[in-house]
Amino acid sequence: MVDKHIAMQKDIALFVCYDSIGLEIINGLIPKLIEGGFNPILYNVGGNKNRDYVVTPLQNYAFYDEHLLRKVILPFLDNEPLGIDSKKSLNLSYNQLAEKYNLEQHYITDVNDFDFSKPLFGALSIRFKQIFSPKTISQIKENSSFFWNLHGGLLPQYRGVLSAVWAKANGEKFYGWALHKIADNGSIDTGEIIASKSILTLDSNIIHNSYTAMVPESIDMLYSSVLNAEVKNEKDYAPQNHLESHYYYSPTDDEMKNFGFTYCTPEVGFEYYTSRFSAPNTEAFSVLSHQLTEEIQQYESHGIISPIQSIDLPLEKTRYSL
Repeated sequence: MVDKHIAMQKDIALFVCYDSIGLEIINGLIPKLIEGGFNPILYNVGGNKNRDYVVTPLQNYAFYDEHLLRKVILPFLDNEPLGIDSKKSLNLSYNQLAEKYNLEQHYITDVNDFDFSKPLFGALSIRFKQIFSPKTISQIKENSSFFWNLHGGLLPQYRGVLSAVWAKANGEKFYGWALHKIADNGSIDTGEIIASKSILTLDSNIIHNSYTAMVPESIDMLYSSVLNAEVKNEKDYAPQNHLESHYYYSPTDDEMKNFGFTYCTPEVGFEYYTSRFSAPNTEAFSVLSHQLTEEIQQYESHGIISPIQSIDLPLEKTRYSL
């Protein structure tokens, strides 16, 4: 049990990685947490996967959700000559968020190699692409009031990855996300359900649209759940009915083709990044448009994902102070 003085600190660990949807979520969540009197701390593993994360993503997903963010968006946003204000971006990079809100930020390679003995009010895993070991889970739980994961599917029916694909393929009327406790033994997507949000399944066969549609819903769900954590008892949370559970693996390219789905298209990817990370009629918009067009054309024409110049390293930077 966490001491009272720890709860008063209201430090909340946010476990994040280089993921475009996740970045959009924390851009909306962090200001809310701060306004609510909480102190977010970023634990960022960048593009690093640990040995327990064995998911092989679709190439189309890897390109539009991860590669463009790492190769184009983050270097663009962190480019000092243009500056934060000149970009007029709706969303900031991880470094810009840390700078703007004076957040403690840790870049780490493997979450299970870090010391989490620091007292916390709670911890949230947000589209995090590393697996927590039982030892790490135990240490975090010993020093915080809660440790929850934001899952991109409704539970227990849609455990696993890319749940939006499987929900649409199964003809579900609703698609949604769940916030759940991280199980002590590290089993994936099995902990008690804290909250869930859903929307009508989109007609679009572009899966990326389903994820972006859930971003506002997930921000509200995360923030309200954190507020409720101050008054709710652990017994208030519902255990999953494991008899109703199903675990889905990443679909193959052939399965996506058979479903008539694609994760993202050049037009959707371009509009997504330019609208969220720049503003029309600005120098930043022109620069970003040019960089995105070049990278997308290379990928779509030749199936080539260009090398990234070690922008994930070094990982020693731990704090910004204004």
